[in-house]
Amino acid sequence: MNMSINTRTHHRAATQKSAHSKPQPKDPRDQLMDWAHEGSLEGIDRISEFIERENDPDLIGFAKCAYDEASYNYYIPKNETEEKDFILSKMIYDRELRIDELQIDLMSADLRSQKMEIDKNIHAKVMKSNPKNKLWEYRFSPDLHTMASDEPEEIRDDIDYELAWIDEAKKSIKTKRYHFIPADVLESVHLDCEEYEPGLEPCPNGCGNY
Repeated sequence: MNMSINTRTHHRAATQKSAHSKPQPKDPRDQLMDWAHEGSLEGIDRISEFIERENDPDLIGFAKCAYDEASYNYYIPKNETEEKDFILSKMIYDRELRIDELQIDLMSADLRSQKMEIDKNIHAKVMKSNPKNKLWEYRFSPDLHTMASDEPEEIRDDIDYELAWIDEAKKSIKTKRYHFIPADVLESVHLDCEEYEPGLEPCPNGCGNY
């Protein structure tokens, strides 16, 4: 009887010891911060995967903060050469956005040019049908027609220059990890302190704005 009791007691103690020695699951927040502090592309990818599969809004919010920190630690310049390359990457991104704007301007300019050409043709017919109304001649402006006709080509030239500039700029980037920087990282960078909007984090340039 005593042996049976001792055996059960020993088994219970061993079970408790085994339970205490079993590694406890790591808090997701700790794991996220570990990845954030790695300063590696793999850490960024792991956090992104966590965000995609997580359902808890609080953890998702925490993970997004970890993602921002991981991106900062990975992409932050480590020396003068990297700093120049990073600034150039930001300039390239800004010019790519400018090209998007120019494309929209071009569509508007093409439409204005077409409408002005139609206006010119109809105006000519009106004047031919009403030769006595001399003052009507001034209801159409040849100068405005010329400006509208030239505008699309001028915008196309602007786009071509921007594309050529970007092509040369990309060739100048020596830092491999700056060959592609996610848009959300570049959008959070403010090279001009005067343009930095107040927020939770200080201006990256250290100008003291929040």
